[in-house]
Amino acid sequence: MAANATLVNTTAKVHGIDVVRINVDKFTCDTLYGYYDENKKWVVGEFSEIFKKFDEKPRWIVLEGEVTSMWVESMNRILDGHSELALANGEVYPLGDYTKLVFESPSAK
Repeated sequence: MAANATLVNTTAKVHGIDVVRINVDKFTCDTLYGYYDENKKWVVGEFSEIFKKFDEKPRWIVLEGEVTSMWVESMNRILDGHSELALANGEVYPLGDYTKLVFESPSAK
């Protein structure tokens, strides 16, 4: 993955693209996307927080780690042509015009 990271970083730098990296292996689905805590309060997930920020500058959200059904299923609406993130609390965020998702995985399973 180090070679992929170098390629992504170099390409982004040349084209003036901001890169935000998330190591998905460090998060549960709840902490990645968001969840209701024991008091029924919504806790925003790491990916959701980054995803919903809109900028006029190009950016890539790089998801590092194994691509597993556990976390990628929550991206169905992003990847199926709707291009939006639908959260468990009912909020829906469109993929920004300047935002792209990049998957860096050590293997393809």
